[in-house]
Amino acid sequence: DHRYIVGCRGTIGVATQCAWLLGYVLEHVLGVYDCGPEGLAFLEDIGPQDCLLFFSVSRYYKMDLNMVKFVRSRSAKICLVTDSLVSPMVPLADEVIAADTQHISFFNSMSSFSFIVEYLAYLISQKEAKRYQEKANERDTLTACLRLDG
Repeated sequence: DHRYIVGCRGTIGVATQCAWLLGYVLEHVLGVYDCGPEGLAFLEDIGPQDCLLFFSVSRYYKMDLNMVKFVRSRSAKICLVTDSLVSPMVPLADEVIAADTQHISFFNSMSSFSFIVEYLAYLISQKEAKRYQEKANERDTLTACLRLDG
């Protein structure tokens, strides 16, 4: 049961944040930050017991759609976080969360996506409170020698 967190181009940052946070609570969390041939190769072994969390904003690309189609062909669960319910990946997803990404500039704002990631991490950490605490304590112990305050 692997969890693949995918973000490409403008969503790489939020996907990286998501994979990092969920890695504190869950096992087998893998970040994929390429929607081309390398990313597809990374997903070669995905199957029905796995889950893809895909972050997508417009401008949508064929390679993103191809990746989601590939995952659908492998019967893995697909959760899509997108800026529009008319995204071409929506019909392929099992679950969809839509969030506004409009910004005063040409670029999409990832603030709403970051909120979703942090809220998701919070909910999972509450559901898996004992496991989260064990992993947090273990990481704290492992990194104690690296901190300036220790």
